[in-house]
Amino acid sequence: MQSVAEAGPLVLGHGVLLVGGLLWAAVCAVLLAMRWKVPPIVATAPLLAQALYSAGGAMWVTREGARFGADPSQSAALTASAVAQQLGLGSASVAALPIAAVLIFGGLAGGVRGRRGFGAPAFALMLGLVAAALPLAGILQHGSLPFALGRAVLYGLAAVPVAVALLGAHPQDNSRESGLVATVSFAAMVMSVEVLYASQQWTQAFAALAGASPESMKSLVEMVSVEIGSIGTLGWVAFALASGTAVIALLRPAADLTDEEVMAGNVSPSGARWLGGALALVVPLAWAAARLATDPSSLLLSIAR
Repeated sequence: MQSVAEAGPLVLGHGVLLVGGLLWAAVCAVLLAMRWKVPPIVATAPLLAQALYSAGGAMWVTREGARFGADPSQSAALTASAVAQQLGLGSASVAALPIAAVLIFGGLAGGVRGRRGFGAPAFALMLGLVAAALPLAGILQHGSLPFALGRAVLYGLAAVPVAVALLGAHPQDNSRESGLVATVSFAAMVMSVEVLYASQQWTQAFAALAGASPESMKSLVEMVSVEIGSIGTLGWVAFALASGTAVIALLRPAADLTDEEVMAGNVSPSGARWLGGALALVVPLAWAAARLATDPSSLLLSIAR
C-alpha cells in the first residue's frame, strides 16, 4: 500500500510488534487451552501495544507536521509528509489482525469446556452478526464494495468462535478469562480493520486533494472529512457492538456450584479475577484512541489555511 510505504521506518515498529505479539499470543492461547487462568490484560497485551503504538506515533507526526517554518511551501511539504506517515501508521495497524485471530481461537479452546450457559453466547453472537451487517450499509453511502464485503465476512466469521468461547460458565475453570480474551480481541480486530479502511479512504482523498487549488483546498478538505466521517460512523457502531461482547463476558453471572463443589471449597477469589478481567477493557479504549489519532483531517486543514 502506498501510504504504508511512505510511512517509512515508523511502520517497522508494527512489524516488530507483530512478530513478538504473535509469539506472545500463541503462548497465551496454548495456556488458555490448557485451562490456565491467564489474566485477560496479559493475554491481550500485544493488541494494546499495537493500539498505543499507532496512537502515539500518529500524535507525534501530527505534532511535528503542525510546526510551521518561515517558508510556507516547506511547511506544506512537511505537513503533507506527516499526513502520509499518519495514514501509513493507520494502514499498518491491521497487523493486529492475526494476533487477534490467534487469541480468539485460544479463548475458544479454553471457554468451550466445562458447564455451559447459552444466554451470553447467544447475545454475543447477535451483536457480532449485527456488527458484521453494518459494513454492508456503507455501500448505500458510496463506500467501497470490496472493503464492505470483506469486513462483513470477516466480522461474521469471527463472531462465531467468539460466541462459542462464551459457552463455558463454570466459576472454577478459566471460562471467564477465555471469554474475555476472545471478546476483547474481537473488538480490537474490528477497530484495527476500521482504522485500515479509514486510512485507505483518506489516502485516496489525499491524492485527489493534491491537485486542488489553494483557494478550494479548505472547502474540499471539510467536504471530504464529512463524507468519510459519515461512512466511518458505521465502523464506530460496529466497534461498539463488538466491545459490547466484552462487557457481556465481564458481567455475565457464573453457573451455580453443585453441593459437592461448595463443600470442596475450591473456588477462585471472584473479586480479584473480576478486576483482572475489567482491566482488559482498556484495550478497546486504546483502539478507539488509535482511530481518532490516525484521522488526518486536522493536518490537512492546516495545509489549507
